[in-house]
Amino acid sequence: MTIALLGVFVMQLYYIREAYSLKSQLFEQDVNQALNSVVNKVQKRNAALYITKRDQQLERDREAEVRNQAQQLVEYKERFKDQEQKRLLEQRKLIVADLNQNDLEIKKSYANPILITEAEYLAASDLNNPLQSPVHVDVNVGLDAYGNLINGQFRSTFVPQETKSFIIASNQLPDTIRYHAVNPATGKSVLISVPTVSNELSRKFQFENNLAKRRYDDGLNRLMSDTIPLKSDSDILTQVKDVAQEMREANVPLSKMISKESLDTLIQKELLNRNITLNYDFWVSLAEKDSLVYVKASTNIDNVLPKNTFKATLYSYIIRDPGMLYISFPDKNSLILSNMWATMASSAALLFVLIFIFAYTIYAIMKQKRSRK
Repeated sequence: MTIALLGVFVMQLYYIREAYSLKSQLFEQDVNQALNSVVNKVQKRNAALYITKRDQQLERDREAEVRNQAQQLVEYKERFKDQEQKRLLEQRKLIVADLNQNDLEIKKSYANPILITEAEYLAASDLNNPLQSPVHVDVNVGLDAYGNLINGQFRSTFVPQETKSFIIASNQLPDTIRYHAVNPATGKSVLISVPTVSNELSRKFQFENNLAKRRYDDGLNRLMSDTIPLKSDSDILTQVKDVAQEMREANVPLSKMISKESLDTLIQKELLNRNITLNYDFWVSLAEKDSLVYVKASTNIDNVLPKNTFKATLYSYIIRDPGMLYISFPDKNSLILSNMWATMASSAALLFVLIFIFAYTIYAIMKQKRSRK
């Protein structure tokens, strides 16, 4: 019986060892899963923050470009307005020069020419009312059938002073300039009409205005065509690729990519999700060096890693040093043993029974020997 109990005890010890090994493997598996989950969340959070920052920068650039475009439109319209005013001023100069030239010709050909208003002209040319129309319209000298001046037909010995009747600063001119003069050949009063803008100047001005309008429309269309289009799916994909490339090449210290407090919170949450409530120490260091970035540990971390330490690459997508995350459980064995208390208690009870039986057997043997004596 003792031998059988001893065999059971040996089997119990073997079972305890295997159970400890299995629970240790499960614990390591849970910790590694927790570490991988922490690393994935850290990477996703960092990528999201980076993309958000990039998107905010792009949005600021877009707003700045929109403001710049609006400013360009305002400046373009102001330039066109200034150019238009200069063009109209030049056109007015040509009109005034042409009117003064005609005025000089009229003064050479007629006696006492004076400018009259449109109302005076209409009153003087009303042939149906002789009392209101004392002026006789002479259409035979320098005038066509409508009383308009015919250029180039003036012949006179008058040499008038070259005084200008029209100036650039004059008020708005009528469509037609009216004169009252005396025909020196007949001594009769005549009415003279001169178009404010000659046909030649009218065609010239129309060409200039149309050309300026076409240039303005072309320039405006070019500015408007530079408007930033909305993002398409291909643009978003390109942006993601650009961000990923920038993240790989960005020279940002690990300490700036995630805080110790945020990392501690993620680790604690992932461990609790796997029913691991042990105290832990963690630290982050450079992968290619032994330099610590930050640490949360109850004891100093030296070059020799403590027992029950697990590690994972923190930023696997970074070309430069990706950093390493370490986590250590000083009380790992106590957790596993506490989960095996029932098995260990039964083994201890069995051991106690074996010891009792063994002691009782020795006692019985010794008693028999004394009784034989």
